[in-house]
Amino acid sequence: MAGNTLPPDALQPLTVDDTEVPTPTSRVYERMWSSWSYEFLAATLSLVSFSCLVTTLILFDDKPQREWSYHYVTRNAVIAAISTITRASLLGTVAVSLSQNKWTWFSTSPRHGRKLQELETFDNASRGAIGSLQLLGTVKHKHVASLGALVTVFALGLDTFSQNILGLRYDNVLHPGVLGVGAISRSEIYDASNSAPDGWVKGLNFDMKAAISKGPLGGNTPIPSPDCPTGNCTWPVVPGLAVCGGNVPGEAGRIYISHFSIINSAFAEITPEDSLTATECALWFCLRAYNTSIRSGVEHETVESEWDVATPFYPLQYDWFDTRGRRNFTNIPSMSSITDDMVFGATHAVVHMMNVTVSGQITGNVTWGLHGGIFQYGSDNTQSLWNARKDLDSWTKNLALAMTNVIRTNGTNLTKSGSRYAGSATSTEAFIKVRWPWMVYLAAMLLLGLIHFMATVWQVAKGTTFSWKGTPIIPLLLTVESEEGGIECISSDGQLMEEVRDRRVMLRIENGKGWHFSNAF
Repeated sequence: MAGNTLPPDALQPLTVDDTEVPTPTSRVYERMWSSWSYEFLAATLSLVSFSCLVTTLILFDDKPQREWSYHYVTRNAVIAAISTITRASLLGTVAVSLSQNKWTWFSTSPRHGRKLQELETFDNASRGAIGSLQLLGTVKHKHVASLGALVTVFALGLDTFSQNILGLRYDNVLHPGVLGVGAISRSEIYDASNSAPDGWVKGLNFDMKAAISKGPLGGNTPIPSPDCPTGNCTWPVVPGLAVCGGNVPGEAGRIYISHFSIINSAFAEITPEDSLTATECALWFCLRAYNTSIRSGVEHETVESEWDVATPFYPLQYDWFDTRGRRNFTNIPSMSSITDDMVFGATHAVVHMMNVTVSGQITGNVTWGLHGGIFQYGSDNTQSLWNARKDLDSWTKNLALAMTNVIRTNGTNLTKSGSRYAGSATSTEAFIKVRWPWMVYLAAMLLLGLIHFMATVWQVAKGTTFSWKGTPIIPLLLTVESEEGGIECISSDGQLMEEVRDRRVMLRIENGKGWHFSNAF
């Protein structure tokens, strides 16, 4: 046992002879920069990274999503990386500042002092949010450490909030250079006929005849949908010649195609007390302004305005077959996008032929009582007209629509509209939208963290305590005393570390001395 026992003089007490206390006010700035250089670099890094984050968001804002060409890295990943650098550098600075705050907390203690266990509370606060919550319950608002504790707690949400900074908005983008946008079907003059030999009219073209025959039965000639290469196109309001109709009495100032009446009741339905009634219907030429658009590949068309006031025909005043150079419609509203050089109408011959064809289709009888009391119809159109006697307005409008569609696809435009009615292609694109309110959270955390750091540094620079920060040996050696000589005080920055950095010590227990550190040789 004696061979394993060190001689008494083998253990030398740890002594510090330098007891010079510098004047704090003479070394304020030196103490600030020399003792906190790494923390200042971290604080600067947090400011620089935050500035980079703001700059990056400005560059991202309102930019098309498709412009991002980095397939393996998303914009959100870039924002998350920069915000992580900001958060890490800020929290590193705050953690060191909280470690230093415990010394100012005890050095400025009231007369009754502080509880020694509060050292542990400060150390826990520098390590995470749970310890910071405990520290807030200890210091409340009475110490600058409360700012650092708040930053540590609320920094938990920075990663989540940074993911909400970037959003998307969807806009329709005009593509003026896109070719292949079709034109809206429209006509100014309708003069289509089979032939007119020897100056006499032979009949309408077959498209119009088919429309008059099938229109009341629901067979409308379809309007070709204009080409739209992007699936989203718009056109200006386009005027065109059309056919209007309804169960209205005849009025002057219209170009009538047909004017007819229908008896509303069958003879068998009439009692001696009743009287026969008839409904007056008409078809006439009119102008319509069409608003057409294609959205997501689906065509939408509405009639913006309608006009039917016209100069009546006087056959003896101009050619039977000519309407060119004469405006048949008067006082056309400007909202129809019509210019003064446009002429709308139909030749007198075509109007006459349409009247003859319509009359032939709708004229007929409906009889009842023959063959066992079954209704007998002169034609399909007569049957449809009779069945629609309760709603003749809709029946007439269906016929007018069928005739209008033929006019729009088979008519003539005398004026060169050029680009006046040209369509524009658009597409729905996603754009980056920065949600700037989320940045307020990060900016507030950065501001509070930097205020906490600068206040802590200023307290040290003014000489309240030394820059001991979170050095673990300080609590062990602050009160070590020895009769032979030991560390009685810490009197200068760096003095303790210079004395003990390279020393080898042993933790021993001796009678009357308890646990203490001794030099090992």
